[in-house]
Amino acid sequence: MTNPTIAIVIILLVSNCMVGCSGGSSRLPASPTSAASPTIPSPGPGTGVQERWKLARTFTGHTGSEGCTLAFDAIGRMAPDSELLIQRSGASIRFFTADHNNYVGAVAGNEFVATEVEDFGSTLQCGEDRVRFRTEARVSGRLSSDGIALIGEETSVFFLQSGKTITRHWDWQAKRD
Repeated sequence: MTNPTIAIVIILLVSNCMVGCSGGSSRLPASPTSAASPTIPSPGPGTGVQERWKLARTFTGHTGSEGCTLAFDAIGRMAPDSELLIQRSGASIRFFTADHNNYVGAVAGNEFVATEVEDFGSTLQCGEDRVRFRTEARVSGRLSSDGIALIGEETSVFFLQSGKTITRHWDWQAKRD
């Protein structure tokens, strides 16, 4: 290396240390703000092309706390056809459903798996009681080799404050617009 190149490298190293080691207000939080899975990459905002798809979801049933599942019967009968937005970037994939789901996951070949965790303190009527819950959901499946269709399965698990759970299932079929 020449003397000017060495000087530039030293200046860059010193400036990076001053920025990263200064202890200023740009510190990272002491604990993570969300539970991220190390095996599922999260695409950054605005990465990849967003495609519009037509999604047909078929509600295939639910299991769990009988006093609470009655509320899900009506939801299962909702119109199954809706818009699905898919954003891909390399091995990362993100699904945005009309139900405001935001699944983030990975693609390997034509296979995909994506998850969503909601912890908004929502409530559900269970018999005479209003019960708080959180949701963990997963969608997995396969894209067609030509990239214009997919099939998959969605599973949502509702963890009730009481310790009981409700699990809901849908089959997915979608075609790109």
